[in-house]
Amino acid sequence: GGALGGVGKETSSTISPTAVVTNGVATAKVKTDDIKDIIAEMKSSGGDAIVIAPKINGAFTQVAIDIPKDVLSMINRQTSAEMIIQTSIGHITIPNNMLSSLEEQTVGDALLVAIEAVEAKTLTAAQQEVVGGKTVYDIFIKSGDTHITSFDGKDISISLPYTLKAGEKATDVKVWYLNANGELEE
Repeated sequence: GGALGGVGKETSSTISPTAVVTNGVATAKVKTDDIKDIIAEMKSSGGDAIVIAPKINGAFTQVAIDIPKDVLSMINRQTSAEMIIQTSIGHITIPNNMLSSLEEQTVGDALLVAIEAVEAKTLTAAQQEVVGGKTVYDIFIKSGDTHITSFDGKDISISLPYTLKAGEKATDVKVWYLNANGELEE
């Protein structure tokens, strides 16, 4: 099936900030005190992942997680844990060794990590033709108005729910990148 189950980490600690839904966007803010508690728990029991799984009530197509810069710093400097954003739309896994790069690129006091199931009608006609009715996601990390697209040569992992259609093979599924000029790149 196409459902996303648990993250699969045996030793993860989860925080579940409450999201506020406005115009289809569920926004949750990670609190420094919650991370302090999780780090203390991890130091005593071990752990290799901090999962941020927001509680969301209401209809939404986008989940945005506001992560204070000091939270990135605390996770990076006080643990070896990766940070996992877990939503019903998809999961984003950021390795610990990337957190310092994100912290350095954060302007102001917070970073925004978002994942959205995009409605086809919001795409241009050319983009709609290329995607051909397939599911489209917009996943981004930004600080202020600046999108962060460089991760010091490191990779983030993204898991998205998808069920193969009758006769479709996993090798037929494609990932496209929509560049800053609005052009799709395979």
